[in-house]
Amino acid sequence: IDPDQLEDVLKRSLKLLHDALTAERLAVLSWEAESDHVQVMAQYATGPLAKHEFWVSRSVLDDVYERRMAMMVSHVEANAELSKRDSVTSSGLKSLMAVPLIADDEVLGVLYADTTMETQRFGDEHLQAFVTFADTLAAKIANFRLIRDRHEKSVIAAELRVANEKRAEIEAAHHALQEAQVQLVQSEKLASLGRLIAGILHELNNPLSVVKSNADMLARASEKSLESLEHAGGTDAAALQSAVDKLRECRGLSDAVKAGLDRVSSLLRSLKDFAGLDTPLWQESDIGVGLCDTVAFLRGELGEGISIDVSCEELPPVYCSLPLLNQAFMALILNAKESLDGTGSISVSTAVHDDQIEIRIRDTGIGISPEHIPHLFDPGFTTKKGRVKLGLGLAMCRKIVEQHNGSICFDSAPGKGTTVIMRLPLAGAPEIDMESTRRIR
Repeated sequence: IDPDQLEDVLKRSLKLLHDALTAERLAVLSWEAESDHVQVMAQYATGPLAKHEFWVSRSVLDDVYERRMAMMVSHVEANAELSKRDSVTSSGLKSLMAVPLIADDEVLGVLYADTTMETQRFGDEHLQAFVTFADTLAAKIANFRLIRDRHEKSVIAAELRVANEKRAEIEAAHHALQEAQVQLVQSEKLASLGRLIAGILHELNNPLSVVKSNADMLARASEKSLESLEHAGGTDAAALQSAVDKLRECRGLSDAVKAGLDRVSSLLRSLKDFAGLDTPLWQESDIGVGLCDTVAFLRGELGEGISIDVSCEELPPVYCSLPLLNQAFMALILNAKESLDGTGSISVSTAVHDDQIEIRIRDTGIGISPEHIPHLFDPGFTTKKGRVKLGLGLAMCRKIVEQHNGSICFDSAPGKGTTVIMRLPLAGAPEIDMESTRRIR
């Protein structure tokens, strides 16, 4: 909508009115009272007045605007105020009319006409036609403003839609970037964990094999020596008995060494299973076993002041990535530890409800403020005091759970501890993009 369009419409209307009234000069005026500025929206003039700069009495505008009434001065020279003005006397002004342009109870402007011709002074019949024409003209101006306002609103709405679309695109790109960051950190952590455990296993297996082999040889040698002594005769019975007792003690020590080595080997196998070394990343697994293994590895990390209790139902195997879930369990348990400040308890439990496996990790820590709960899974969200200190840890937990088509939520209040509730479908994870979740070996 171009303002020049309104000016063209007003000029054509003024020409029609000029032909009907034989007025020399007509104008549509608007007045901004606050700035005391009179604006000529459109004008049409012929004869001597066309050569003069446009002028209008401020008192005339005041009366028309404030009183909302039409005004006509048939004999300008007889008007005490107007006859004293140089602009009136120099132009030879004889008669003038001014009518407010009103639409929807709003004064939109003033329709003004004047003449220098003695024979064409304005009378009542002219004023009546002027008022009728002013009503039509006011309706045109109001309609134009309505169309303009609608157009401006539609332009603003379109710009707002574009801005919202751009913002949505930026937010989506930012979210995708955060997800990619979480996935990258998750992959790197799994890769680092795998390399660390592989290195530990390599370093421990060789000496353990040597110790275990020697312990077996010691046990067999002790057994044979003991049998030989028990069947041997001799006069020194006391010395013989002493040798038998020492050999029996060696056999006991050998058995203890073997039991300890079996325990270490078992732990190493569990650690190997925990990291998923030499096994497919996604397969049918017992989630309860992974959870118990995670708790076993973290007991020493928790410290003497923190107790942890595990209550796991027998769970059916489900298609999942146990190494990924173990990483989520570890992050949640360590996060619970952070909230306890060295003293308290953690309870871990599993159960089957309908078609879901439910894992609950509860602590007796300081709890979480309600305003923080919606932001717990935001990458990088942290608080100086409280439980949210792992940076990307909780964001990774949610990503892992979502990869398994599950859900995770928090039930917490300040001073009342926190319960993390993780639900995973018994049907197992959906088809997984193996390229996006594979470990770097």
